[in-house]
Amino acid sequence: MLVVVAVVMALRSIPNSREASGRGFDAVGSLSSVVALVGLVFFLHEAPERGWTAPVTLLSLLVGVIAAAGFVAWELRRQAPLLDVRLFRERGLASGSVTAGPSGSPRGRLLGVNQ
Repeated sequence: MLVVVAVVMALRSIPNSREASGRGFDAVGSLSSVVALVGLVFFLHEAPERGWTAPVTLLSLLVGVIAAAGFVAWELRRQAPLLDVRLFRERGLASGSVTAGPSGSPRGRLLGVNQ
């Protein structure tokens, strides 16, 4: 009963925040970013156990790198990109992103980056 009341109150009090945009959903960018992340995360997760030079780990690294390169190439050509990769030309954003990645990951904690 409480959930029903909360949903009704939310529908009545929260304004519609949808942005009217002529841009469509970037399916290619979304798919290539997911493939890149899955490939790279699989590589980092499985390599210590299966071996850094095992065929499956090297294949996942290759797939991740190719998908990431494809994502960057695709997004550079889009008029309304999912992620404007040109922003990483700024030194502060690029170095902050490179630093934040490993320090927030469990592997970074194991390496002592995030203490």
